Amino acid sequence: MDSAGLSATRLARRRAGARYAIDEVDDFLDECAATLRSWEQGRPGALSAESIVLAQFTDVPLHGEGYEADAVDELLDAVADRLRAYAGPSAAASGAPLPGDRPRWLTLGIRGIGILATVATVAMIAMRMLGKD
Repeated sequence: MDSAGLSATRLARRRAGARYAIDEVDDFLDECAATLRSWEQGRPGALSAESIVLAQFTDVPLHGEGYEADAVDELLDAVADRLRAYAGPSAAASGAPLPGDRPRWLTLGIRGIGILATVATVAMIAMRMLGKD
């Protein structure tokens, strides 16, 4: 993934499922592209692979439009891989996570628990309102 490829990427928008706020993602992807451009010109960029892996975005409320979370996560993983390659052969070849890197599955798992808790709470409130406790 280079800066031109990142800038040309168009992400899928959804109204259901896991989605991220469009403006937040677009702003962050602009920062990622600027960082890649810096590296391509021989200068270290402002973002690190770990800051990209740890990036979090606001979840879009029910029925709002946002970018498909999985697509954003995959794109950011590709950018982080490229930055690791720029960081040096030892970082890229080892495949080991950098200090502070958190696997995406962990971030998504934590987010999933929050969503399940919200759904359970709404279901409980609805059942009580209908008198079916």
